[in-house]
Amino acid sequence: MSIAAQKTPIAISLENQSQRKVLDAIALLGKALPAQIVSVSGFIVTVKFLLNTSLFTLPQVTIGLGCSQYGRPPMQPGDRGLVFPADTQINEVNGLGSGVADLSITGNLASLTFFPSGSKSFPAPIDANAYEIYGQTGVILHDTAKTTMLKLQPALGAQLTVPLGKSLQISTLPVSAAGLPVGSLWNSGGTVKVV
Repeated sequence: MSIAAQKTPIAISLENQSQRKVLDAIALLGKALPAQIVSVSGFIVTVKFLLNTSLFTLPQVTIGLGCSQYGRPPMQPGDRGLVFPADTQINEVNGLGSGVADLSITGNLASLTFFPSGSKSFPAPIDANAYEIYGQTGVILHDTAKTTMLKLQPALGAQLTVPLGKSLQISTLPVSAAGLPVGSLWNSGGTVKVV
């Protein structure tokens, strides 16, 4: 037995050991870290960590994208954001594995989800009070079955798909062409006309 062990009271030794065990357990938990997308496959992304450490190198990980199936942002390789950990495994949620989550300790990179982050380098919004949606090749709005669709794309212009047997209804049009820009629709006594 060492001299230090003989001189340290048992109460202090037990407290020090307990504190080391707690700190070791905390070190195993996942961390929220900056990351950059390397590749995208639908709602799953592979990211590399934007972390400068000489102690170790973190591997690239394949994880879920923090979004809903009803609104997927057009994420691209090079996009930056943050990864956030869950307190349990999330394989059943993101489809990257199987098994129902329990409270056992998982690997600290196994329960991450990527979320994009705002940046000063983004283009200025057209209208800061409007919800702006855009993608590199345009925007597509559709229902789950993809039977009604609106595509706004440079290659197409604006394309509206309406299901067979359904109609396109415009509820209100101006009743005069005065002051309307060229190309505007207006209602001339029940007949739709173009300025």
